[in-house]
Amino acid sequence: MSPSEWYWSLRMAWRDTRGSRFKLFFFSLTVTLGIAALVATSGFGSNLQRAVATQAKSLLGADLVLSANNQLPEDIQALTQGLAGPRSRWASFASMAYFPAQDQARLARVRALEGEFPYYGTLETDPPQARLRFDHEAAALVDDGLMTQFDLKVDDRVKIGEQEFVIAGRLLKIPGESAMASAVGPRIYIPFRYLDQTRLVQFGSRIRYATAFLADGWDPDQWLETHEKALRAARVSFDTVKIRKENLGNAFENLETFLSLVGLAALVLGGIGIASSVHLYANRKIETLAVLRCLGGRTGLTMWIPIWVSLGMALIGVLGGVLLGLTIQWVFPLLFQAWLPVDLDYQIDAGAAGLVLVLGVVLAGAFTLLPLSSVWFTTPVALFRKGTEPDVRATRRLRRLLGFLLIFCLMGFIVIQAQRPLLGLLFGGGILLLLALLFGLSWLLLKLLKRFRFRRLPPMIRMALANLHRPHNQSALVMLALGLGGFLILNHTMVHQSLIAQFTRTGSNDRPNMILFDIQSDQVDALQSLLTRQTLPKESPIPMVTMRIQSLKGKPIREWIGEDESTQVPEWAALWEYRSTYRAEQSDTEEIIAGEWVSHFSGQEAVPLSLEESIAETLHLTVGDEVVLDVQGVPFTCRIQSLRKVDWQSMKPNFYMVFPAGVLEEAPQMFVQAVQTPSSQAAAELQKSLFIQFPNISSVDLRLLLKTIDDIVRQATFAIRFMALFFVGTALFVLGSCLVNSRQQRLDELAILRALGAHRSQVRILTMSEYGFLGFLSALFASGLALLSSYLITHYGFRVDWVWNPSLILWAVLGSVLLTTATGLMTELGWNPNAILERLRAEVR
Repeated sequence: MSPSEWYWSLRMAWRDTRGSRFKLFFFSLTVTLGIAALVATSGFGSNLQRAVATQAKSLLGADLVLSANNQLPEDIQALTQGLAGPRSRWASFASMAYFPAQDQARLARVRALEGEFPYYGTLETDPPQARLRFDHEAAALVDDGLMTQFDLKVDDRVKIGEQEFVIAGRLLKIPGESAMASAVGPRIYIPFRYLDQTRLVQFGSRIRYATAFLADGWDPDQWLETHEKALRAARVSFDTVKIRKENLGNAFENLETFLSLVGLAALVLGGIGIASSVHLYANRKIETLAVLRCLGGRTGLTMWIPIWVSLGMALIGVLGGVLLGLTIQWVFPLLFQAWLPVDLDYQIDAGAAGLVLVLGVVLAGAFTLLPLSSVWFTTPVALFRKGTEPDVRATRRLRRLLGFLLIFCLMGFIVIQAQRPLLGLLFGGGILLLLALLFGLSWLLLKLLKRFRFRRLPPMIRMALANLHRPHNQSALVMLALGLGGFLILNHTMVHQSLIAQFTRTGSNDRPNMILFDIQSDQVDALQSLLTRQTLPKESPIPMVTMRIQSLKGKPIREWIGEDESTQVPEWAALWEYRSTYRAEQSDTEEIIAGEWVSHFSGQEAVPLSLEESIAETLHLTVGDEVVLDVQGVPFTCRIQSLRKVDWQSMKPNFYMVFPAGVLEEAPQMFVQAVQTPSSQAAAELQKSLFIQFPNISSVDLRLLLKTIDDIVRQATFAIRFMALFFVGTALFVLGSCLVNSRQQRLDELAILRALGAHRSQVRILTMSEYGFLGFLSALFASGLALLSSYLITHYGFRVDWVWNPSLILWAVLGSVLLTTATGLMTELGWNPNAILERLRAEVR
C-alpha cells in the first residue's frame, strides 16, 4: 500500500473507535495484569542478581571457609599454614539456652567465635559495640527475636551448658543469613575460648567446626583448585565467594523462574480474554467492511482497519502492564526479604522491562490476529446476506496459519521467560493441557445441557440453563477464566493444609510431642528416673551409633563416587556419617518391602542389615548385597537382609540403617528419646529440669516446631497467593469483558421478555440463575482439578498424606456463585425496562 493508503487506514481505524474507546480500553486491561506480573518478576530477578553480585563477599564473610564435623585434620592445617592474612574459627552446634531470670529454656543455634569474622559485611548488634565485650568477659550476643520472646534485656544472663554468659547485646543481622533462619533456630554467639567450659563437647555431639580466611596476596579459588582433592579426602567442606555466588545465583534463578511462570499463566488467560473481545468486535464490523468494499475499497486496504484497532488495544494493555509492573515491583522485596540473605534495593531494570514489552506486544498481537481471520476476506455481498462467507477454504487456511503462529509465539515466549528450554516446554505444555481440560469440560457440559430439557424446572430456571449454550454467550470462556484462577488458589491452599495437617498429627495429644537427643550412655537411667518423677509418658531410649561406609560390593567407596547417578554414588551419600540404630522389633513408622526382618544376630559371618529404600537406591544396593562399614575405626562386613519403607514425616526417630540386636551394644553410642508432655507448662518444666541436671541434652518441642513450620509455610503461601491474585484479577477482567461484549444482546433479550409479559423480578431471577450456574460450574471444575493436582503434589511430591477440607470447596463454590451473580446483575445497570418499543424498533431498523 502507498503511504496515503496507510494514512487513510489509520484515520479510519481512529474514527471507528469513536463512542467505544472506553470499552476498547477496558478490553485491553485483560492482558495488563499478566504483563505487570512478568515485568515485576523480571525486575525482581534482576535486582536479586545485582544484589548477589554487589554483596557476594558479605554473603560468605570471608574469602575462603573450610568446615568439618571435627577440628581440621593436621594435614589440612599444614596446607593452610602458609596462607597470608588473618583467619577466624568457630564451632556451631545446637544447644538448650537457659535464661535464669525468666526460668525458661529454648533450643538455640550456638556459635562459639574466635577472630574478627566476618571480614566482609557487618555483624549488626544493639548496642553497636556489643561484640567488643567478647575480649574481656564471658559475653553473649542473643538473637533479637529470642530477646523479644523472653523479654530479655542487655546484661541479663544466659546459660549454655555449664557456662553462664552475660548478654552483651542483640543480634540484629548476620551477614549471609536470612531473617527466616532465626525462626528455625535463633542464634547465640559466644567467645570460642569458653567452648570447653560449657562441657557440651562430648562423644556424639553434633558440632561443626569452621575456619575462615581473608586472602592477602593469594587467590582462594586457585588454592582450592590445587588442594580440592586433599580436602575431599579429609571430608572437609569448602566455600569461596565464587562458589557461594554461583549457588545463590542458581537458587534465585529458580525463584525468579517460578514467579515468571505464574505471571505467564496470567498473561495466557489475559490473551484469551482479549482474543474473545477482538472476535466479537470483528463480527460487529462485517457490515462496515462490506460497505467499504462496495465503495471500492480493496481487501488488503479495508482489513487493516480492524487490525489497527485490535493491535492498538493490545499495545495499550501491554504498556499499561509495563507501567503497573514497574510500580508494584517494590512489593517483592517486602514479600521475600525475610527469605533472602541479601538486601534488596528497588531499581528499575529498563532492559528487562523492554524485553517483556517487545515480547508482550508480539504475543498479544498473535492473540488478536487469530480472531480477525473471520473478517479477513469480507466481500460486498456480506452487506445483503448475513453470515455469508465467500471463501471458506481461504479463511480456514488463514486460521490454521495464525493458530500455528500463536502457539509458536506462546511457546517461544514461555521458553524465553523460563530461561530453561525444557522447563519452558513442560510448563507451556502443562498450561495448554490445563486450558484444554477446562475448555473441554465446559464444552462437554454445554453440549449435555443442550440435550436435556429440564421440563420440571420453573420457566426462568429452564431459560437460564438454555442461555448457557446460546450462540455468542461465551459461557465456556467465562468458565475457563474463573476456573483457572480458582484452580490456582484452591490447589495451593490444599497443599498448605496437607503439609500442616501432617505436623499437626505428629504433635497430637496421643503421640510423643518432644524429642530428647544427645543422651549419653551413663545418663539413660537418671533421665528415666526424672521422667518417671514428672509422670510423663515416654518411649524407650533409642541408641544411635555413628558409622561410615568403607566399601560397597567389594569395591572401595571412593571408587563409587561420580556424577552419573545411574551407575555411581553421589559424594554426600558415600562420605556421609550415618547414625544408625539396633533393635529386635520393627517400628510402627516403617514396613518391609523386600527381604526379611532379622531380629537377633546369630553370629554368622556377615551381619544382617536393614536398609531404607531411598538410600538403598542411592547406593545401588539391594537384598543380598554386601557392604563394609567403619564404626569408630572398626570395620565389619554386613549383608543387606531387608529393605524398609519409612514414614519420615512421622517426626519420630527414623534411620537409614537398622541392625538386629546383638551387634552394636558394645559400640560407642548415644541415645534419643521421645516423650509426651500434656501441656506447654509441662514441656517448659521438663526443659528446665533437663538443663539443670543434664545440660548437654537438647530437646525439640514439636508443638513449637509445628508453630514455626506453620508460620514459614504461611509466609510462603502468602507470597504464592499474591501471585495468584494476578490470576483472579485477570479472570475478573475476562469475565467483565465477556459481559460487556454480550450486554447489547442481553438487553435486547430482556426487552423481548418484557414485551412478552415477564415481570422485572422474573428477569432478575433469570439473570441471577444464569450467572449463578456459571459460577457454580466454574468452581466445580476448579475444585475437581485442584483436588487431583493437590493429591499428586502432596502424595508424590512431598510424600505426605493428602488432606482435603470439604468446607474449603463449599466456600469456593459459594464465593464463585456470588461473584458471577453480582457481576451479571451489573449488566442491567442503566437499562430502562419501560423503553421496550424503542429497543424493538431499533432491532427492526
